[in-house]
Amino acid sequence: MMALGYAGETITPELTKAGLMFWLLLHLAVHTAAHRLQQREAHEALRGRALPMIGALLLGLYVVGWIGVDPMRGTVLSAMLAMGVGVAILSAIWLWLRPLP
Repeated sequence: MMALGYAGETITPELTKAGLMFWLLLHLAVHTAAHRLQQREAHEALRGRALPMIGALLLGLYVVGWIGVDPMRGTVLSAMLAMGVGVAILSAIWLWLRPLP
C-alpha cells in the first residue's frame, strides 16, 4: 500500500483492516479444509476432528462481528471483494500454467 502512494491517506487503516480480515478468512478456509480431510479418517478421536471446525467457527464469527461494528464496512467489504477476485484470478492463472497431474 505504501508503494502505491497510500501513505497518509484516510483510507489506509480501512485497507489494512480489510487485508487482515481477508487473511483471517483464508485461515478459516484452511481450518475447514483440515476438518474435511480429517473427516475421511474415521479412526481419529472426535475431539481431534472437531478442533479445526471450532477454529473456523471462531474465526468466522470474529470477522463477521468485526465487519458488523465497523463504520466503514462498505469500504472494507469492497476491498475484501477485490482481494478475493485477485486471488481467484491469480489461482486460475497458476492452475492454467501448472495443470494438475
